[in-house]
Amino acid sequence: MASEGVSSAALRKGGGNGARGPWGERLARSFRLRSSHPVPSRTQGGTTLALTELAHDAPGSGFSAPQATEDAWLVAQQVRALHRHELWRDGRAVKVTPIAEGSSRFYELRRDPGARIRDRFHPFFLHLPCRALSEIDAQMQGPHRATCA
Repeated sequence: MASEGVSSAALRKGGGNGARGPWGERLARSFRLRSSHPVPSRTQGGTTLALTELAHDAPGSGFSAPQATEDAWLVAQQVRALHRHELWRDGRAVKVTPIAEGSSRFYELRRDPGARIRDRFHPFFLHLPCRALSEIDAQMQGPHRATCA
C-alpha cells in the first residue's frame, strides 16, 4: 500500500519518497536486466519494503553494478540453483559455495555487496531496511529481537 504522496507506480519502479534501496528497476539495472517484477509496500511507520523478482535465462551477466550503500539487507531466495558465481564485500572477494534451489542468502548493504554470476539465475530479493526491523521491535514492545547491529 503506497503512503500518501507516493504513487504505486513510483514504488514499483523503486522510486518515491525515501526509496533509496536497490529494488525494482534499480536492482534489475544493477544486474544488467531491462525489467523486474517488484512488489513494494510500506510499513505502518512509512518504511518501504519491496520484493523483486529477477530472472536471467542466459549464462554470464558479468559483474553487478554497485548497490546503494545503506542500513538495510537484501534477502535472496533462489528459485534456480546457482553454481558459478563470485561475491564481493567491501571491494574484496569472499569465499562462496554453490547456492541450492530454494535456499536463502542475506546480503548486508552496508558492506557494498557485488556479484559476478556465470550461470542463469532467478532469485526473489526482499529489500529489508533496518528501520523496518526497528519497527518490529517497537511493535513487540519487548527487548530487541531483530537488529542490524
